[in-house]
Amino acid sequence: MLRHTSFFRRPATILIALLAFSSLLWCILMVLSPHGVESRVFYEQGRHWLGDFTCVRNCAAEGYANALQPLYDSCYPAFGVLVAGLFPREAALSFTVVGLLLWAVSFAVFLKRVGRMPLGLKAVFFGAVLLSGVVLHAFERGNQILYATAGTTLFLAWFDTTCAVKRRMALAALAGAAVLKISPALLIVLLAVRLRDGLKDNLRSVVVDVVWFGAVGALLFFVPFAGVGGVEGFRQWLANAAANAARYAQCGAWGVVPIVRTLRIVRHQDVMAAWPGLRLEQLVGAFLGCGCLAAAGWQVVKGRCAAAVNGRLLLFVVAALLLIPGNMHFYTGLYLLPVLALRLGEDDFGWFESACWFAILCPLQIPCGTGCLNHPIANLAFLALVGQAAISLFTNSRKYAIINT
Repeated sequence: MLRHTSFFRRPATILIALLAFSSLLWCILMVLSPHGVESRVFYEQGRHWLGDFTCVRNCAAEGYANALQPLYDSCYPAFGVLVAGLFPREAALSFTVVGLLLWAVSFAVFLKRVGRMPLGLKAVFFGAVLLSGVVLHAFERGNQILYATAGTTLFLAWFDTTCAVKRRMALAALAGAAVLKISPALLIVLLAVRLRDGLKDNLRSVVVDVVWFGAVGALLFFVPFAGVGGVEGFRQWLANAAANAARYAQCGAWGVVPIVRTLRIVRHQDVMAAWPGLRLEQLVGAFLGCGCLAAAGWQVVKGRCAAAVNGRLLLFVVAALLLIPGNMHFYTGLYLLPVLALRLGEDDFGWFESACWFAILCPLQIPCGTGCLNHPIANLAFLALVGQAAISLFTNSRKYAIINT
């Protein structure tokens, strides 16, 4: 059993200390030069401050066919529109703070399950994460990703509990997150862990959970359209969402697209519009994401994970969540934070992985590129983490096969 004192000699502790130091340094620079790009990670020096709330609030006030913004910006499902509609137009900061608080509480609940990390270290880690790059970007945009990641984090904390009420709440939270952002629905594959651990006893329970998740998701997705234009509003939303996907295809934050986009920027080529060959790069990223999902399934089937879920299994699932749709903004890295929390408590967390996580979360990074927060270094670090996990899975599979022959 790993002693808590050993944490103070591990890469995990060094990473937490570096994140805390960089967060503190960012705060100092922000106070000294609040408008200097060198002192902040905010997108285009705050010119789009809380802009995502404004887009959703416009839909709440004027519907999906409104003249307040381009139609491709009116692409949020009705559930998120109704949530934003609870806040006045001038309450963008309140909407964002509420989302941040919900996420922070959910993450604190999740951290309780990481039993091998001392309480004091958890507190420092929690504070450092609050000022990490991905959290700062999500806060600056006023995006409902904060609400979605609150739901996914609560799901990860409670989905495997023996308490039926908590489990239902966890699945309802994930359903809400999936309605807000769609891709978090992939996390439901983790129910297969419970199914594998007790096939006879858990089969009925897992089936009930899946039905519950689907019912709550359908309710949250379809019913709110009654308050945002009805059937015609739903059709307009579909058209807007398709237009949004087409327009922002070149703005992916994870996978192959950011790498090619960065090369085009270096060569002074246009990246504001889709370029020839972009579809291939998107498909490569989606293919890698499907591979990560298959790797997660392989771990579950072969029983290569803990009784609930370990860090590498969750990394593969979240990697699929990010790579298959090629999520557009860097702050979708919020989904990775529970992965890091689990990995910090595992014995094989090494120096290379520590460096990769620092590259992803450090708040001192300067936005690079145009159109969105590209952060190519963070993307490369993320791909390196996935690659390392895949190599480890392959190596362990060979060892497992040798031992059993």
